[in-house]
Order: sequence, then C-alpha cells, then structure tokens
Amino acid sequence: MRTQVQKHKVVLAISRFVHAALLSVLCCAACAQQPLPIGIARDRLSSTSNYSSSNPIMIYNGGKIMPTASIYSIFWGSSWLTYSTQEFSGVPGFDKIDGIDSFYLGFSNSAYAQTSDEYIGSNGAAGPTTSYWGHLLDISPAADGSDQNAILKEVCKVITQPDPSGNGYYAVYGDRPRINQKCAYHGSGFCSPFGPRLQFAYFYNLDGDAGCDPQDTSGLHSQGLAALANVSAHELSEARTDPVPYSGWADSANQENGDKCAWTFNVPLVMLSDGGQWKIQGEWSNNAYISGSGYANKSGQKGCRSGSAPSGWSGYAQLEQKPIIGRPAVVSWGLDRCDLFVHGPDNALWTKSWWNGAAWSGYTQLGPEPFLGDPSVVSMGRYLIDVFVQGTDNALWTKSLRYGIWTGFTQLGPEPIVGPPSAVSWGPNRIDVFVRGTDNALWWKFWNGSSWSGYTQLGPKSFLGQPSVVARGPNLIDVFVQATDGTLWTNRTLDGLHWSGYTQLGIEPIASPPSAVSWGSNRIDVFVQGTDNALWTKSWNGASWSGYTQLGTEPIASEPSVVSWGSNRIDVFVQGTDNALWTKSWNGASWSGYTQLGTEPIVSQPSVVSWGPRRIDVFVRGTDNALWTKYEPHW
Repeated sequence: MRTQVQKHKVVLAISRFVHAALLSVLCCAACAQQPLPIGIARDRLSSTSNYSSSNPIMIYNGGKIMPTASIYSIFWGSSWLTYSTQEFSGVPGFDKIDGIDSFYLGFSNSAYAQTSDEYIGSNGAAGPTTSYWGHLLDISPAADGSDQNAILKEVCKVITQPDPSGNGYYAVYGDRPRINQKCAYHGSGFCSPFGPRLQFAYFYNLDGDAGCDPQDTSGLHSQGLAALANVSAHELSEARTDPVPYSGWADSANQENGDKCAWTFNVPLVMLSDGGQWKIQGEWSNNAYISGSGYANKSGQKGCRSGSAPSGWSGYAQLEQKPIIGRPAVVSWGLDRCDLFVHGPDNALWTKSWWNGAAWSGYTQLGPEPFLGDPSVVSMGRYLIDVFVQGTDNALWTKSLRYGIWTGFTQLGPEPIVGPPSAVSWGPNRIDVFVRGTDNALWWKFWNGSSWSGYTQLGPKSFLGQPSVVARGPNLIDVFVQATDGTLWTNRTLDGLHWSGYTQLGIEPIASPPSAVSWGSNRIDVFVQGTDNALWTKSWNGASWSGYTQLGTEPIASEPSVVSWGSNRIDVFVQGTDNALWTKSWNGASWSGYTQLGTEPIVSQPSVVSWGPRRIDVFVRGTDNALWTKYEPHW
C-alpha cells in the first residue's frame, strides 16, 4: 500500500507545488444513474429525534457490505484553489486538505476501524483495512448538496475509472455551507449501466457551523477540519457496513451504526493507526451492546465503541537495520511529518522521513560527501529543510530541501570550525547558525532569504561542547554555552543583528553542555547535567532568570534533550545510568518524577521532536547501532 500511495501522492504534490491541482475532465453523457437512498449525518439538534424509537439491535437486510474501501477525496468548488494556496503556504487555520489526507491514511487498520469488523454481508466481513489514494481538486462551481444526483455526477466526472471491485468510496468536500439539517450524507450508484457500483459521500463546508461542530478543544486542528473529520468517520463507517443504504446493517428505524452513536464521545481524542488524534464519535456495535462493554448513546443504549484513546508510550520500533554513527537529527515542518538525518557508516549524510502519515520511507543518501560529527537540521516552513554539517575540511557545509528537491552541498566559508553546528529558524527566509571556532569562541552567521552573511564572533569567551540555541519569536534569539570555567553563559539578540554580550547564569559549575527550549516569547527553560550528575534547570520569565532547581537526585548519563509541544508544557529525556531512556515532564504546575521508557539500553543522547500539540517522537541509537524510535500521544 505504501508504494502505491506514494505514487499517487507524487502527482498530487507536484500539482500543489504550482498551487493549481486542477482537473481537466469531461463529463460522461451516459454517466450517473440515479443513486439509491442516502444515509444522513444529521446535526446535533435533529439527530436526537430518532433515538427513542430505535430498536437497539441493528439487523442484517441481506445485502453487501464493504470488505475494504478504496478511498479518494474530492475537494469541489472554486474557493478550494485559494484555500489550497493558503494551506500550502502554511497560513494558520488552513489545514483541511492535508488534514483530511491524514485522517484517511490513519483510518486503515486503526482500532476505530475495527469497531465495524463484526458486521458480515453476502460478500464477506467489513475488514479494518482500507486504501487511501489521495485527493483531487475540482475548482468548478460546486452544487449546493441538495441533490445527491449532482454529487454522483461529480464523482463520475472526476473518477473516470471507479474501483472495479465495487469497493470504491469517494468523499466529496464542497465549499458551500449546508442548507438543511444534514452535516453530510452517503449514497451509492453507478457511473454507467455496465460499470461497478460505487459509494460516495458529500460533506458541506462546516466552518463556524455550531450544529455540526464536535467541539474539539485539543488545539490539534482548526474547527472546520475537526467538524469534517467527525462526520467523515460517521459516513465512512456507515458506508462500510451499509453501502447501499438500508440493504446492509441498520436498525428497525433505519438508523445506521453512525446514526446510533452520533454526537457521543467516549474519550477526548481517538488515536488512529498513524498516531493522529481526532475527536470523532463512536460507532454502534451489537456485540458491545449485548456484552455491556459499550458506552451509552444519547438514548442511554450502551452499544457505542470508539477504538483506542491516546495514552502512554509506544514500544520501540527499529527504523531499518542500517547502522548509524553518533546522534540522529530530527525536524518537523508540519502535522504528521518528521524528517531524520544520520551519519552513515560510509560517513555520508542519510535521511528518512515519516512523510505520508502512515509509514517511514527507506533511507536516502544525500550525496557521497563525507562529514564529521552529527548533523544539525532546521525548517523555515512547509517543505523547506536545511541541514548543516562539519566537512572533512572542518568547514561548515549545508544542503537544502526545497519543495521535494535537494540541492547539492554548499560550503559556507572556508573557515574551520570545531564540533557540530547548531541552527535555528524563527520564520520564513531566516536561519541562524552557531559554531565553535578554532579559537573556541562562538561564531554566528545567518541566511536572510537571499544570501548568507559572513561569520561574526559573538565575543572572545571560550566554551566547551556544542552551543544550544532557541528562537522565542521573530529576531529573538538566545544562545547558551558551557564556558571553560564550567559555568553556564548566555548571549542574546532582540533585533536579529545586534548582540547583548555574554551574561553568566550563576557560578555553579555544570557537567554538560546545556539544552534549552522556549514555549513562548517570554519564556526559556534551560537544562544541564550538574556536577552531581543529576538534572538541573533554570528559567527566564521575561524579566529575570531563576536560580537552579534540581529535578530529582537520580544521576543521568547523557546531556538532556528537551521539547515543548505547547504552552507551559515541557518534556525532558535522558540516558540513565542503566543506559535506558528516561523522561520527566512539566504539566504547567509541577514536574513529574522520572519514567523509564523501556529497559532496552541505548548508546546515544536521545533526539526528540513534536509535530503538534500532545505528540512527541523520540529517536535513539540502539546497541546494534541502528536507529530506534518510540512516540507518545500526550493527554
């Protein structure tokens, strides 16, 4: 499945890169026979009217179900062109196209999909495996959704070869608000007299629509995307169990499995198979109702299931057996996206990515050029990655990903450096890189969107190890070093050009280079290993620095790694003296104790990234020198 999805996504990605994924299609004159009745996802108010008259048990009406589903999404309407341009550019709140892609990719083989696997039809059971082939964009004026024949005709216009197995499911997302009590609906029909049956669904524009809003407060998605995901789960689950409405599974009042559990939520978020988290309703299970294991719908009938809630850390997953050297570098430029960079055994730079929300790519060598130490990586925005290394000539080198294409290596000056660089970006067209020079002082250069500056020495003070740097916002950069006197020092710029000079942050000696994180324009938290080998922290509140606080007496065996996935949230990771991975977190009020994330030994400082609220991915080198990962959906 992954290879096939990738093939289609390449075509779609090229279209989006030119900001015009337009379809030039002809409408088949003989297409779109009149569809059969539709199953409706009603709004919050009208969906309650049928519960009291429904027999709790759904009955089988003798027809087919969908053993699997071959899914396309179609975004129909003239406003989707502007929307896709804004989303591609990373404008906040424009997330529906990528978000729907992510939802359908994560649906397959999820615990949520398995809520329907008890239903059997004349052609088999409703299995949890689905295939998602990506999205299509049609910017012709959309219908208002009142006539299901118009939706079927749109599908037949865009999908010239429906899935021959009859398991095609085509989700049409219009750009017009609803005009009735429906949030969405699904139906079935044919594109030609001798063609396969296809299933379709239609979704209105639900932006700002309180009646169709699941009231997701997680911050993971825009309101409009959260509303579409919830009714998308409703319609897909109904189509799988009752593809020709009321010929598969429905109760005595023609309520399908989605209808019976509409607008009921058992957990704050449901986790899909790719780790994505969504506030989506439960689906009705006869088995759960009979066994008493379900949760109640609005009529108090305990037959709803919602799959798994996000909780706890995953186990370790090995990302291929290929050995690596040193510590991996990781970056995320968007929801459900991670890009990893490692030093290979051939001393070349290699990368792999979690690119489609469903699977890791294989390794790709980014040129045969050898380098020293660990890479550093940064993203200025969507589809933009810059990686930095120390070359074998000891100079600083970089290469860039620009919308799917990697450049070659570029030397950023012949000046030799000592140790790995540190890089940060605070916005489009800006990167700042910090290195230790052969004089052991801190040197800085930046990219302004068109060219690189030369090096600037940020004071003659000598330091040890690798600098740590954070950007609190545009032009606000703070860099931290362990000076040769063993204490912590910092330097900052408030305009992106002029530096304050060094400030010593206490006279206490530290035993490791610092790790710093910022979760707001007036907040920085710095973590170090003390001379007692315990973890210590201090913070800046926008006006002054705190003193040091010891975060437990337990000794650690590596520099700390730190990440923040949201305001007032921090997670720290260390290698313990047992060589296992340990973590502790700040919840906005207090620090947790340590939690051991498995007993498996690791041989590198962990690397950690968050690609969205409540999501953390951590990467380590195992004792087999391969790359291993685990993740946590926070709640």
